[in-house]
Amino acid sequence: MTEKVTLVERLLLRLRELVRDISDLLEIRLQLLQLDLLDRATELCGRLVGILLIFLLLFGGVGLLLLALSWWLGALLGSPMWGFGVIGLGLCLVAWGVYRFALPGIERAVRRALLRIVFSQSDAPKENHGSHRGAAGPPSGP
Repeated sequence: MTEKVTLVERLLLRLRELVRDISDLLEIRLQLLQLDLLDRATELCGRLVGILLIFLLLFGGVGLLLLALSWWLGALLGSPMWGFGVIGLGLCLVAWGVYRFALPGIERAVRRALLRIVFSQSDAPKENHGSHRGAAGPPSGP
């Protein structure tokens, strides 16, 4: 009878250890998921900041070029007002054309690019799990 009791006690002890190990594993997986999401979010923010900086510099340069073109065209037409009016009208026509013809394609391209950035790491095989950043891994290359 005591053998059955000790066997049951050992099974209960092993079951408690198994439940504790599973709980620890789930906790670690949750932490890994949180860190992975944080890594993706910071990568996305970094890329967006870089892209925004490039666009700000580009728009600043284009703005200065349009300003110079307006003054030059105004000098040719006899009044700066005419130069700015022609350039303003041209920009309105370009904006209408982009809105009418190119906007759906731009929206699709941006959506695809963002989805590619967000989901690119989830498709890549995971390497060196369990190793620290400073630890030496297998040699790369021939």
